[in-house]
Amino acid sequence: MGQVCYRDYDEQKLLNQSNLQLPESIQGSMIKSQTSGDCNKLQSIDNVQDDPEFQIENEEFLQLSNRNTSEMDFGGRINEKDINQASSQKVNIDSFRLLKVLGKGSFGKVMLYYAMKVLQKKNIKNDRQKRHTETERNILATCQSPFIVKLRYAFQSPYKLYLVVDYLPGGELFFHLRKVIRFDEIIVKFYAAEILLGLQYLHEINIIYRDLKPENILLDKKGHVRLTDFGLSKIMLDDDKAAFSLCGTPEYLAPEILTAKTGYDKTCDWWSFGALIYEMLVGAPPHYRDNKKEMIRKILTQPIPYPQFLTEEAKSLLQQLLVVDPKKRLGFEQDGYEIMQHNFFRSINFQDLALRKTKPPYEFDKKELKYFDEGLTKQIAKDTPVMGTLMPNQNFSNFTYQPSVAK
Repeated sequence: MGQVCYRDYDEQKLLNQSNLQLPESIQGSMIKSQTSGDCNKLQSIDNVQDDPEFQIENEEFLQLSNRNTSEMDFGGRINEKDINQASSQKVNIDSFRLLKVLGKGSFGKVMLYYAMKVLQKKNIKNDRQKRHTETERNILATCQSPFIVKLRYAFQSPYKLYLVVDYLPGGELFFHLRKVIRFDEIIVKFYAAEILLGLQYLHEINIIYRDLKPENILLDKKGHVRLTDFGLSKIMLDDDKAAFSLCGTPEYLAPEILTAKTGYDKTCDWWSFGALIYEMLVGAPPHYRDNKKEMIRKILTQPIPYPQFLTEEAKSLLQQLLVVDPKKRLGFEQDGYEIMQHNFFRSINFQDLALRKTKPPYEFDKKELKYFDEGLTKQIAKDTPVMGTLMPNQNFSNFTYQPSVAK
């Protein structure tokens, strides 16, 4: 895909206009953003702009269905009963029928109840990229939260890696936000509250997310949030006091990731959380610019503008989250629990929300593909052969994840 700005807007218009006309439906076509890439040690802010290693397209996703189904069911799955009948039988690409391409990127394909993320090993060119791939697989296999995408299977061929997760027909939150520019505050509260629970879960199992953005928030058929894409996440070990790598997407990066030589901790996720809420309410992240260097300098040196149409509760929350000093940021002392206590969320029953008893703003038909890029879903889904020579770092031991077979 060409490099385009996916937030085509006039900042002053967004900040001053209080009544945007919203469409009757949240359906629409998607213009993808430039997305983030490898972790890099920051030498200078000048290195961020136009750094090819700092931006990477989404992997390709392929839609899947039951290989034995009599009709094309977008919500189909492989026949787990047959798999369980023989413990020696292993799941592989032939266990699936590939239906639709859902997304593409430089590492491979994402080709549906199942979505398959396909990574070409030849594109994983160094140990750092290999570590990110293994981190994503391990986090997906470990997490047991209703607000985190669930890994169903992982397997590999000599030239590819495959991650099979639940297909979520609502697509990316990004898709819907771009259609309406910004959400009503009541909708923002719901999505933000579920995202908050997902982040708090990750923090409790010692994971820093580091890449929170609308593109990494998926919606299931009932409209609930699922966080995805953990390639840039950091699993904090007992001996880890801080993380040091520059990871994420520039417009959501916490200042301490950009500047601190002493490292950062999970509090960085709460800045990203604030930037996301700001975008859902205003229409773009704080100080958003095409020029990443200029945008970062403004984030580090200029006060964030708050439009007059924001409620006092929303403005108060943002002012406490978007604090340059992480030790003064809401969430530093008691993590997500102190954020839950803010007046912005006083109408949210977090206990009911955690049990998914709260009705989401929208629901989605699992057989529809209208929330994905039409240019991709019309392509033929196939597992393209790869020719070449394997590199030494392309041996992924312990990558396979087949819970229904392993036991």
